[in-house]
Amino acid sequence: MALINPSLPIVGAPDSTEEAKIPTCLSQILALVNGGLDSTNIADGSIQAVDIAAALADMLGITAGGITRRGFAQVATPETTASVPRVDLATVGPSLTVTVPTNGLVIVGVQCDLSNNGGGPGSVATLMVDGAATSLVVSSASASPTTSAQIVSGLIVAGAFLAAGSHTFKLQYNVSAGPSTGTFANRKLWVDTVGF
Repeated sequence: MALINPSLPIVGAPDSTEEAKIPTCLSQILALVNGGLDSTNIADGSIQAVDIAAALADMLGITAGGITRRGFAQVATPETTASVPRVDLATVGPSLTVTVPTNGLVIVGVQCDLSNNGGGPGSVATLMVDGAATSLVVSSASASPTTSAQIVSGLIVAGAFLAAGSHTFKLQYNVSAGPSTGTFANRKLWVDTVGF
C-alpha cells in the first residue's frame, strides 16, 4: 500500500488553483480506504498489542506493555481432598493474576468436574479473589445417599467491579461434610478485564 501525498489547498491562494485540490485529496483518501485496506496489504499478525494505545488496550482487556489483563489456566489431573474447610489441592489452582484498569469490569469463568464418594455430601470448588472466598462456586451433591460418585461439570460466568490494580484469582476445594472424599478434575479458570 502506497502512502498518499495529497497536495493540500493553500489558504489565501487564488480559488481557481486551490479549489481543484480539494476533490483530488478526497479522491486519494477514498481510494485508500475503499479497498486499499485489506488482507493484501495488512498481513495477519502484523498489528500487535504494542501497536495499540495503552488506553485502548485497557478498554479491550488486551495484555500489553507487561500488564496482564486476561488469562486462562487449567489443571486437568484429578486430585482429591477430604477437607471440610477450603484448601489447595496437591497441584494448586488454577490461579491467575491480572491487572484491573480504572473503572474496570472483571469477567470470570470457572469450570470443574467434581465427584464425591460419600453418598450425601457434595464437593465444592470456590473462586478466591486475593485470598478471600467469593460466592462463585461450582458444587456437586450426590443424587441420593446410595450414590457412590456423581460427576458434575459446572461452568459459571460472573462479572464484578474491582478496584484498579493487581488481583489474584484462584480455585480452592472442599467437601461439604465428612467423612467423604471429593475428586476434582479438568479445573479451568478464565479471567478477563474490560475498562470503561
